Amino acid sequence: MGSNSELPTINQGLARYESDYYAILGAPISAEAKQISDSYKQVCKALRVGFVGRSEEADRATRLIAKVINPAKEILCKDKERIEYDAVLKIRVERLLQQKPLAELWPNSEKVSRLRRSPQWRTEYAELIHQLAKEQYASLDQVAEMTIQLSELNLAYLLLRETGQAEQASSSSTISTSTPSTDPQPNTVAEAVPKPPVVSPEEAARLDADKRFKQGQQMIDNKQYREAVQFLTIAINKSPLEASFYALRGIAQLRQGNRTMAKEDLQHAYRIDPTNEEAKQGMKEEAQTRGLDDPTAPPARTPQPQKIASKGKATKEGGGGLLGRLFKRN
Repeated sequence: MGSNSELPTINQGLARYESDYYAILGAPISAEAKQISDSYKQVCKALRVGFVGRSEEADRATRLIAKVINPAKEILCKDKERIEYDAVLKIRVERLLQQKPLAELWPNSEKVSRLRRSPQWRTEYAELIHQLAKEQYASLDQVAEMTIQLSELNLAYLLLRETGQAEQASSSSTISTSTPSTDPQPNTVAEAVPKPPVVSPEEAARLDADKRFKQGQQMIDNKQYREAVQFLTIAINKSPLEASFYALRGIAQLRQGNRTMAKEDLQHAYRIDPTNEEAKQGMKEEAQTRGLDDPTAPPARTPQPQKIASKGKATKEGGGGLLGRLFKRN
């Protein structure tokens, strides 16, 4: 941030794709609530105490707290908002990995390279964040640069967490650098321990999707509909052919008042599986909000009043096909 800048501009690292509130507070993504709160207090102390007596810089520090620091604190220091924000970050990284090769996503910095090479990358990440955070707000002119470095580490951390690349590289490196022995080795206790079953990527995705689905159900039970949508979106990304996932997300959308998105999800669920109970329940609930009958129920036959023709011949009235068109896509 230059001397004439009002507020720092961060557009690298994770901040290139999403607002990076963790970088703003100098807190690791893995931090507990208390650690985030402590980080916020330390930042405010550095800005309020560090520039006392320097009116111009004190004014800039005050604006920084009001316009950047406090909004980050509002997201990360409230459980609901943080859960939703973390879910957004996870979805963003998953989509980035679908859209681009992993090699194109790594930030090009010495600290990120160091993190990627570390067998204990989680611990290394927390230490690097701690080191940078201590100096982040020591000078207003370096806030932007320090925050960019933090955001680059945050992106690297999310990529490592999603792919597990560093852990796999560490494991293969350990195997390849060991000296093979031609002498027969005695059996050890470790050899007798059965290896855990290997889970395929498809099965792992399915298990994670089920976990997110259950979390979404819990959020709906707690009337936390925004959080439910986030968890269910993750479940759908992991397993996109599950009618229940779309149906439950549609219900969560509906209870937030997002009827258009709710209707789209519920229709999609019903097309995947017309017998799905969540889809039926959701479509019935959606129709009731518009004062309509249950669109999944079979059409009822209403008796027509008998008409007497002028020549003694009874006439027949044809039924309408309205119910079949109620949920037709435009």
